[in-house]
Amino acid sequence: MVSQSQPPSTTVGASSSWTTDPTPEWLLKLMTKKKGAELKKIIEKELRATDVSRGHDRLSMPCSNITDLEFLSSTEERIIEDDEGKKRKTGVDAKLVVKLADFDVLKEFDVNLRRWKMAKKKKRGSHTFVYNLIRWKQVFEGEGSCGLKKSDKIRLWSFHSDGKLYFALATLSPPPPPSSDSGDAKLEVIGSLLQ
Repeated sequence: MVSQSQPPSTTVGASSSWTTDPTPEWLLKLMTKKKGAELKKIIEKELRATDVSRGHDRLSMPCSNITDLEFLSSTEERIIEDDEGKKRKTGVDAKLVVKLADFDVLKEFDVNLRRWKMAKKKKRGSHTFVYNLIRWKQVFEGEGSCGLKKSDKIRLWSFHSDGKLYFALATLSPPPPPSSDSGDAKLEVIGSLLQ
């Protein structure tokens, strides 16, 4: 469902060949285990300083860089639209599963998706939209994190399982080994590539 407050549904060309790359085996196994459906390629990006900043605690995904904007269910889209203009946004709770490059371990985190309306710097009266994964700090910092850092390259997909929104993230540049202690983070180590 696309409304007037959402940017038009469009497929934006990614900066690499990933739009034609086959779906990774680990992601197919994860979707089978979770009984997932509706796989969508979301974004490939290099992490910026704000993506790994404690103060920001979010992964930013400008709509202009998203490969497939039709990744939300109608209920999720309604929640995002109802948040439009609110100071305190509800967002959509989701799960994020991370696959680190060169490691056969998947980690799962609780995150929240929100959409922000941003004014364009050079054009008065015009705006753009940015999706943000909130509660993101647990993914890059602290015990149980994945140790992501600025300039790491990532790919992000989405799918649904039993009505729940999931994101699957793969690192393309090897981060440090994952921490084995979960600390305070709400995460689950899913296993060694879901054997």
